[in-house]
Amino acid sequence: MSAYSVLVWVHVVLFVYWLGADIGVFIGAIWVKNAKRSFGERAALLQLATAIDVTPRLAFILMMPLGLTMARHWGLPLGDAGLAAVWAVAALWLACAITIMRSHGKPLARSLERVLNIFMPVAGVAFIAAGIYLLNDGTVVPAWLAWKIILFGGIFFLAIGIGLGFGPLGPAFGRLAAEGSTPEIESAIRRPIDITLCVVSALYLVLLAISFLGVVKPDL
Repeated sequence: MSAYSVLVWVHVVLFVYWLGADIGVFIGAIWVKNAKRSFGERAALLQLATAIDVTPRLAFILMMPLGLTMARHWGLPLGDAGLAAVWAVAALWLACAITIMRSHGKPLARSLERVLNIFMPVAGVAFIAAGIYLLNDGTVVPAWLAWKIILFGGIFFLAIGIGLGFGPLGPAFGRLAAEGSTPEIESAIRRPIDITLCVVSALYLVLLAISFLGVVKPDL
């Protein structure tokens, strides 16, 4: 049993928890839209979906250093110092994410959210640019791996889109609690959920494409 085989196994486990848990969040969000359910039911479903969402968030973070570690097996020119830096960044990202979840709404959480608002697009651009460079070079890594890096970079922007799309739901749900159900409030609840579900659907397609490239390794 090689170290690379163990990394592949961990990679598969993270993918399962990422996609599987995300589907649970997807279904929960659809049920939250149902105006026929009581406020208590919808609030509980929203709370459950938020709790389940922790798993895909953490899986996304861990996929970054794990994937780059595995990519070295296929020729990615990332030295030991560079890989250590990647794991350090991932550890800081993970610490920020956990702190935000545990301290939601507090000044520290808001400050860390501003940091991540800068980090996410920068990281996304870096992955996409690196993948395009590797794809155009054509001699460093296989094309399927370059495309995986490009698509992974796209996930950063999809994650940003999910956050932006879901943001207005909190105030709308607060109005539902205070004023009760009205057509206007229900529309304000459906709109962010529908937008978010569209972005999440795009995320599923990207994840499926990435997994296909990693397993099949087509000769592109």
